[in-house]
Amino acid sequence: MKRKIYAVHDRDLEDFLKDLNLLEEVQRGELKCPVCSCTITFNNIGFISMHGEEVQICCDDLNCFYKVRRQVRGVSKE
Repeated sequence: MKRKIYAVHDRDLEDFLKDLNLLEEVQRGELKCPVCSCTITFNNIGFISMHGEEVQICCDDLNCFYKVRRQVRGVSKE
């Protein structure tokens, strides 16, 4: 099975967030990780995922990554 992985370089992150209309929210500290509720900053953005029309920005904690990955795959247990 092949999967596409999209990446954004650090130097392009602000423009990418601007395109998603999320730049100002990150700058103001208004976004929270949907898993652990920590405040998302430029220093702790781990990944950005799309769920339908909804964009989620998660922190860089690997536990949060794995939890979101399980949710996307439909796995209920760890």
